[in-house]
Amino acid sequence: MRDMNRRSFMAAGLGASLTAATAGSGAADGESADERRTHRGVWREPARDIPVAGESDVVVCGGGPAGIAAAISAARAGASVRLIEANGCLGGIWTAGLVPYIIRAQRESCLMDEIWRRMGEQYDSRLPHFNPEDMKVLLEAMCEEAGVSFQLHTRVAAAATENGRLHYAVTESKSGRQAWRGKLFIDTTGDGDLGALAGNGYDFADEETGLFQPSSLNCLVAGLDPDDVAGIDRWAMQEELQQAGVAPSYGVMGASLFYVGAGLYFLQATHQYGYRVFDSAKEQTRATVEGRAENHRMVHALRELGGKWKNIVLVATAEQIGNREGRRLHGLATVTREDLKEGREQPDPAVSGVTYLMNIHPVTLEGNPPEIRQRQAPVKSYDIPFRALVAKDVDGLLMAGRCISGDFFAHGSYRVTGYAVPMGATAGVAGALAAQTDCLPHELPWETIRDKRREVRAAHSPTDE
Repeated sequence: MRDMNRRSFMAAGLGASLTAATAGSGAADGESADERRTHRGVWREPARDIPVAGESDVVVCGGGPAGIAAAISAARAGASVRLIEANGCLGGIWTAGLVPYIIRAQRESCLMDEIWRRMGEQYDSRLPHFNPEDMKVLLEAMCEEAGVSFQLHTRVAAAATENGRLHYAVTESKSGRQAWRGKLFIDTTGDGDLGALAGNGYDFADEETGLFQPSSLNCLVAGLDPDDVAGIDRWAMQEELQQAGVAPSYGVMGASLFYVGAGLYFLQATHQYGYRVFDSAKEQTRATVEGRAENHRMVHALRELGGKWKNIVLVATAEQIGNREGRRLHGLATVTREDLKEGREQPDPAVSGVTYLMNIHPVTLEGNPPEIRQRQAPVKSYDIPFRALVAKDVDGLLMAGRCISGDFFAHGSYRVTGYAVPMGATAGVAGALAAQTDCLPHELPWETIRDKRREVRAAHSPTDE
């Protein structure tokens, strides 16, 4: 793009690509604040230069399980990588979201094997459960070892495209507004934030009913005797809470309690129904406040119940609410309910042998309506195609994790973090190859991506294929 360099990023030079994603587009110099207001209550922001904070081969937006895998794999494939994360730690739902449990961790992904092994060797982990603080430190170390440059407390706020290709991700942080130039971008925000800002189409919720899964705010508790709570499953935990006088909003799902090590227990018993936390800060705030208050009520009620619960204490509630539903960005292929029912293999398997059920958390406290239940079906082993990771409407953009291209029911299966990691690893390798060969991801032969992925895996896991 003309006149875009390391020193300045001219807002006025972006044209429609940024004005579609930001408020206002250049009031005249000397115009007063009053003159920039309109009768509709809009304040027009003056045009300004946005500094280019860095340039790299691959820019990864979102440092959760998929983003970590994408960034590390791209770096191991030889690319320069910048990783942007909104929270104050890497790990996303594993750490900021306080979900210290890797669902479907036993995957073919070399990187997942490495995370699993190092957590077991270096920390007091009871895999597949772990202490989120240990995971934070491990992921930071792995990124630094791979040469990934990452910045925390930084949120994607806009995207700049030219002729349909993404060139810059624009962020907001303590450093103000910054632009990050990349040859290739990977959206691992979970909610598809970068793709939406860049103009890629997306779907949300069940296509027929408009209903969507609830969020959950999780917490860690301590003060329990392992012998006293051993063997308490989700239904027994639900009964304990009901006996304490606080029926959990997890509803027909019961309530989860398990030991994660170092005296800490994970408690997941809340559902926040009907909040669009993926695109509304107001609703995200209300869902978080509601979930935190419920966690405190539950722990207080259990302590009042006495017995095995007399010393229970709430240690922490999650910084990041666990959001199950966000944007499903349109890709060159879409993973569908029929793929899962029929167990379809793909010619370009970014992840193969996916077997997790269509896990649609109840959209109401009473459960899912017949319109959803009747369309759920058993899952046969299926593949996630690489094409579902390639953005349809924006060139130079890949995605990994729960924001890939899929329908409502397929998303209920592939959204778990055990699949997000191999998705991210594949996207990272493809992004590195595209950047290094100056081509677009869809122009790469699948065999080239597959072979490079094997090479990266073999270099870090002698037992891998």
